[in-house]
Amino acid sequence: MVTALINHGAGQGFMTFTRIQRGTGNQQETLVFLPGWGFDGQVARHGVWPEDADLVVPTEFCHADQVAELKEYLAQMQVAKVALVGWSMGANLAWDFATTYPEQVSSVTLLAGRSHWPPAEIAAIKADLGAGLQKSMQGFYRKCFLGHKDMYRCFAEELEIGYLARLSQDFLVAGLDYLASFPLAGQAPDGVSVQVIHGRKDVVAPCLQRPQIAGAVEQVVEAAGHLLFTHPRSYLL
Repeated sequence: MVTALINHGAGQGFMTFTRIQRGTGNQQETLVFLPGWGFDGQVARHGVWPEDADLVVPTEFCHADQVAELKEYLAQMQVAKVALVGWSMGANLAWDFATTYPEQVSSVTLLAGRSHWPPAEIAAIKADLGAGLQKSMQGFYRKCFLGHKDMYRCFAEELEIGYLARLSQDFLVAGLDYLASFPLAGQAPDGVSVQVIHGRKDVVAPCLQRPQIAGAVEQVVEAAGHLLFTHPRSYLL
């Protein structure tokens, strides 16, 4: 259970990541959840997380610099190794971090990632944003929560209004550029356990376009869509 919400700027100066759950186990592991494009760590409140792990999430929206920010946060907090869970664009960020700093990663789970984003699709999303950011993002959020009507209603009431007030077109376009430039592919780093988990009913990142990572354990959840982190399971290998 998530025991606390995002606290922007709390503690010793501004932090780009924050712990929202303290693990209950004797051998606690730090789990870092990296959310997708257009989301920040607050969406983790809808997730199902192992109770024996500390859960750390970003305080700001998903963006490419979070790889460097996570590296700095772990140094500040003196955390030697983490289990990464990346969802959607967060899967790209998790893979980016794991392949850049494998010595700091025990495992990485890629949820609802996409092997690559076709340029035509990226261009279409940018055009849709240009025609109206609010309408475009509301449509995107509904696709993400497809099959979770009650959960989407809670998200719309608790987070969506604030998200739409804070998001800018330039920021979202920068995220799309990162997705276009960083495909999810390659070889599992030595010593890092890798899972690729995908929903068969995903309409944001179609199952046939899931990442192909050599050395990874793959699972397709037949009844799931894009919102995989809401499904009960352990993300620690």
